[in-house]
Amino acid sequence: MRGQELFNKIGEVASPADGEARNDGSGTGRSAALIAARNERLCHRLYYYRHHTQLRYDVVLQKLSNEFDLTQSTLVQVLEKLTDEIVRVRAAKPTVAELQGRWGWMVW
Repeated sequence: MRGQELFNKIGEVASPADGEARNDGSGTGRSAALIAARNERLCHRLYYYRHHTQLRYDVVLQKLSNEFDLTQSTLVQVLEKLTDEIVRVRAAKPTVAELQGRWGWMVW
């Protein structure tokens, strides 16, 4: 499945930093600040599922797809762009308590 290698080897792959070309300057689309906030939460959620649960890759993608209202193929593309941020999250090794403190409205 596409992205499986990225899921298994988080931290070993380097790629360009975050950047989604959603807004073409016409005033439509999500703001860069909202995308950055979503992406930060997405990286931490991926870390949680990868390191604090025993879920398979396809199940994690489905959960993230449901939580972030993105298709699985879009998720994989976004996550590939966020490799540097994922590496930072992995290095920080946030605990479930830290994740709950930061995003208390989510079930961790």
